[in-house]
Amino acid sequence: MGDHPTLFGTEKFEPEEYQNIANFCSTPIPETELTSRKGNGNMNFAYIEGWKSINVANEAFGFNGWSSSIKILEVDFDEMISPGRYMISVTAIVRVTLKNGTYHEDVGMGSGDGPRAAALEKAKKEAVTDSLKRVLRLFGDAFGNYLYDKDTNREVSKSITASKTAAKPAAQQASKPAPQQQQISKPAPQQQPISKPAPQPQQQQQLQQNQQQQQQPQVKQEDDDDFNF
Repeated sequence: MGDHPTLFGTEKFEPEEYQNIANFCSTPIPETELTSRKGNGNMNFAYIEGWKSINVANEAFGFNGWSSSIKILEVDFDEMISPGRYMISVTAIVRVTLKNGTYHEDVGMGSGDGPRAAALEKAKKEAVTDSLKRVLRLFGDAFGNYLYDKDTNREVSKSITASKTAAKPAAQQASKPAPQQQQISKPAPQQQPISKPAPQPQQQQQLQQNQQQQQQPQVKQEDDDDFNF
C-alpha cells in the first residue's frame, strides 16, 4: 500500500527548519520594504502593505507551508448618506495556520464610501487584508510587529520620509534631458570691393580726347526746309 498524504496542519517541522523559521520571523523587516502615509492627526506612520505581507509569509514558511481562512466577515454599518451613496463598515476575523497546526487569529476592519455595491466590495476586501496583516504580525517582527510600538513607528516613519525626500532631487535630476549646446553662428564673410585696374597710358589719352569732344559745343545742322520762303 502506498503512503497516505499528510493532512495540512499535522506535519511536523524538522528541527533545523523550525529554527530557520524562528530566526526569520524574529528579524525586523527592513525599512526599505515599508511605506508610510498620513494617519490620524495628520501624522505619518509606517506600515507593511498587504501584498508584501503575503510575500514575506511565502519566504518564511514556504508557499505550501501556511494557509489562511476567513472565520468571520460581518457588515457593521450600512447606511445611505445621500441618494445613491452609501457608507459601509465591515469586520473580518482571519486565521493563519502553519503546516504543523500552529495558528493565529486577529480582527480587521474596512470601510467603503460610494455606490452600495462598490462600497461593500471595498469594505470587505479592506477588512480581510487588514485582518490578515494583523494575524501575520503575531508571528514576529518580520511581519512588522515592532511597528506597533508608537515611538518606534514614529522614528521609522521619519526615516522613510527622509529617504524619499533625499531621493526626489536625484530622480528629478536624472530625468532632466541633457542641455543642448547652442551652435554659434559665424558671421557671413564680407565681400571685398572689387578694385578696377588703373587705365593704361593709351587708354588714359583716349579717355581725355573723348571728354574734350563731349565738352565742345555742337553746331546744329540745319535742314534745307528751314530756308524755304
